[in-house]
Amino acid sequence: CPHRQLEGVHIVLDVVLGLEDHRLRAEPPRQQFLPRLLDLNEPHVVLPILGWFYAAVWTPIIRRLGSESYPILWVWGSPMAGKTTIVRDVFWPLLGVARQRHCYSVTDTAFATYAALDATRTIPQIWDEYRTDVPEDKRRAIERVARRVYGGESETRGRADLRLKTMSLLAPMVVVGETMPVDTALCDRLIVSSPLRMSLTPEREAAMEAVRREPLAALGASYVAWSLRTDPRPLLELARAKRAAWCAAAGIQGLGP
Repeated sequence: CPHRQLEGVHIVLDVVLGLEDHRLRAEPPRQQFLPRLLDLNEPHVVLPILGWFYAAVWTPIIRRLGSESYPILWVWGSPMAGKTTIVRDVFWPLLGVARQRHCYSVTDTAFATYAALDATRTIPQIWDEYRTDVPEDKRRAIERVARRVYGGESETRGRADLRLKTMSLLAPMVVVGETMPVDTALCDRLIVSSPLRMSLTPEREAAMEAVRREPLAALGASYVAWSLRTDPRPLLELARAKRAAWCAAAGIQGLGP
């Protein structure tokens, strides 16, 4: 429904991005740029990614205010649909990641995965290539990690000097691939976006190239600076209220807090 898609756009732009804050309204370049993100793909593709990434800077606070959990972003769809491009080359730099934007692989060792998740609390870490042709033990391993990251668990490993190293699995986690997990419990812990090759029109491909030429990391640094001086709790309450009103109007019931 176009009206509800538009309402969803306003919820994300007004609440998650904080555009109703006067400090951001005083920065026209950003206000003009952000709506262009909606030209990259269908709203149901862009909005989950946009909302999840921009909330990630407050992951520790969201964990404390909720049930110590933060959902996993799972971006899956057909090959050549721009899945990796949109998260790695657009939304990652929009959180200030300017250099060495290399995704991890679901085939990486367990230690490498745990170390990446222990390295940060607010910068998303991305795992790519979740596909059916990846060995099943590797796919199951990344699924187990995702369940643990959702709840903010920790991993303890022995060291050669007989001491123990404890790693906190607290980084916001993104998995990109061509399929979804079959574990129902894990699916309940995901924010899902599903780009399709057929929806990547020439106009959207051109919009993607234009956005990638923008100084995304500079915009990201500005947003991160704003987030550090902003208390997200009023924004979270406003988001919950708007979501409740929107779901009531759409006849959707049974959603959690």
